[in-house]
Amino acid sequence: MKRYLLLIPLVFLGCEEMTTKYEPEPNVVAILITNFPRQRVFVSKSFRISEVPDTSDWCGISGAEVKISYDTIVVMFHELIDTPGVYVSESLPVKPAKTYHLEVTYPDDNIVTGETTTPGTFRIIAPTDGDTVGHGQKIEWEESDRAAAYFIYYRADSLYRPEFGDYYWSEKSFEYIKPDTVVTFGTLSRGYGEITIQIWACDSNYYNYYKGRYWWYDSEPRLLDGGLGVFGSFIYTDSISVFTTP
Repeated sequence: MKRYLLLIPLVFLGCEEMTTKYEPEPNVVAILITNFPRQRVFVSKSFRISEVPDTSDWCGISGAEVKISYDTIVVMFHELIDTPGVYVSESLPVKPAKTYHLEVTYPDDNIVTGETTTPGTFRIIAPTDGDTVGHGQKIEWEESDRAAAYFIYYRADSLYRPEFGDYYWSEKSFEYIKPDTVVTFGTLSRGYGEITIQIWACDSNYYNYYKGRYWWYDSEPRLLDGGLGVFGSFIYTDSISVFTTP
């Protein structure tokens, strides 16, 4: 399998109007990704926007009990020594089309639970790895069962721009809802050269969290029982590299 390309933005804030008394809530973010050697769960609490720490450090909650189960198997997560509030496991096999259950018990006995079913296996249909394509070439992929949205990630290390007579580097992502959405290489880039692409499919939990966080800011969807945050999942295709020409 070729290298994967993904940067998932996560925000761990909770807010409340200044005129009311604000009580911090449990805030858990866990995104399962198939075939990743290590799965992560971020455990924190929300805080008022006006009280956001003036630091880039992660403000996690230490001493929680974190476990994810599937079928009849329960996998306990351990906390990273150098990053309190980040819990990891190298023993959780995340497979396509499987249901997982999350349970986080905070030191103050608050419990947060959630469930995700990973999307089904799918692949890029066209073009194929190594093809030479024009900017009008469509990118086609199979439908992933239970997928709520697809994210196309592309990376180009050295694309030539004839109108400027120079080269540039680019890495971007595009989001589409349906596999039959028309996407062309001209949509991705107007430069010429090698482009590597990969498609990720996410479950409805992550997609609703993504929409709530980045499409409207006055309402965060409640996706977990007992707290804020999300328990979602992704599956991705093999990456392919093609060469674009005028």
